Amino acid sequence: MGKKADIIKYIEDTFTEISPETVQIYKDKFSMMSEAQVLDFFKNNDIRLYVDDDKVSQKKVDNLVKKMKLVTEEKIVYPHKGGATSMREFLVLPVQVRRLQQIAATESHSTIDSSIRDKVNQATRESKTSKLTDSEVAIMASIGLDKTLSELLSPRSDNQLSKSKMNELIRERLSFSLGELPKTPQSRKSLIYLDSLYKAMGVATDLVDNIEDIS
Repeated sequence: MGKKADIIKYIEDTFTEISPETVQIYKDKFSMMSEAQVLDFFKNNDIRLYVDDDKVSQKKVDNLVKKMKLVTEEKIVYPHKGGATSMREFLVLPVQVRRLQQIAATESHSTIDSSIRDKVNQATRESKTSKLTDSEVAIMASIGLDKTLSELLSPRSDNQLSKSKMNELIRERLSFSLGELPKTPQSRKSLIYLDSLYKAMGVATDLVDNIEDIS
């Protein structure tokens, strides 16, 4: 039995239960191809599964997972916590791999003087759009840097009351803690601006004020 026949048999054994249509599609396709062409096909292609949502069941999916020996759950290792392992297993899901920096060459043209960070090639300039990107926030949150994010997004961002208190403490004793800083939403420029937009549309929010006082 040649490799072409082995591939067709693997497809039949693996996918017949969940999708006979898929098996027939590939049998018809490969019947018109030589063994070399079939092998060359899989250099740049995978098997696509054609299923009817009304006919497929969870049991069939589970059986397919077992046949293909796929890892669906596993424990997570935390490198930043000395290699500690999670107590529970978590679902393994496919995620898109994206470029996690906004390089100077593709940054907004609103900048005149653009520079980049040496280590990550992240664009930096006077524009607020490049101070802390969504990707950076997501990465920092995923590795447990919650307090760092709280500092960057509050006293070191647009919270003027917290920023003034932070600078005062640094001048007095060269250090500060987030617990010592005021946390009133009225000091956040971004919240005040967003709240004003909602109010202009006649929508009451509790971003700044107590909802019971304005509704």
